Amino acid sequence: MLLKEEYSNGYLNDKFDQYIDTYNDAFLKEEADKLKLCLNNGLFTSNLPCEITQFYHEYDLMNKKLDIYYGFKELLENIYSDLNKRNIVEIGAGRVPQLSRELAKTSDKQIVALDRIISKKNNKYDNLNVVKGEFFDETTLSDKQLLVGLYPCESTLDIVKVACKHDTDFLILICDCIYGKSKSLILSDYLQNKFLEEVKTYTEKTNLGELKTASFDNSKLIYTNKLKK
Repeated sequence: MLLKEEYSNGYLNDKFDQYIDTYNDAFLKEEADKLKLCLNNGLFTSNLPCEITQFYHEYDLMNKKLDIYYGFKELLENIYSDLNKRNIVEIGAGRVPQLSRELAKTSDKQIVALDRIISKKNNKYDNLNVVKGEFFDETTLSDKQLLVGLYPCESTLDIVKVACKHDTDFLILICDCIYGKSKSLILSDYLQNKFLEEVKTYTEKTNLGELKTASFDNSKLIYTNKLKK
């Protein structure tokens, strides 16, 4: 199970109330009430809204081996040996930017967490810049060496376009919604391959080099590593 142990509903509710009080600039009461209904779902599944996994991470409630924010950071470190020397932008960081915080802990450079709904509260890292806003393919970057997207949904292709435009490496864990959900495995494979070919057309026209693919958390991972030493 995703949770470390079977916490009582009372304990999880109290912790979540504390969490919402801390980050009240990113949650409406109606949203918080709905999220409360699935606080203990980590006992049964790992397929949870990011708002819940970010809450779990805040209070160290997850099994560390199953915590996606620890796991994704370790993946980044394995791919980019100079990770702590890169200025990084996380697109679609979520309401509480847990991955960006993990990156900021050990980075010598600036980490930017960007989302249209994000809390600027409780930021304990001087090198973490929390930005509330939209990300488009016209977005301008300055002195950034890596764009990261952890299930960034509709921003996925925009990340690729901006990375190619500014000669910046990217690493994206893709949502199924990008290449269409289908009960037909043949159609799903076709849509996935069609999307990957579209991404390749952008990277091949630039100096980012070969588009690399892998799997993580049962999802497709795409990335470049031009700056690898």
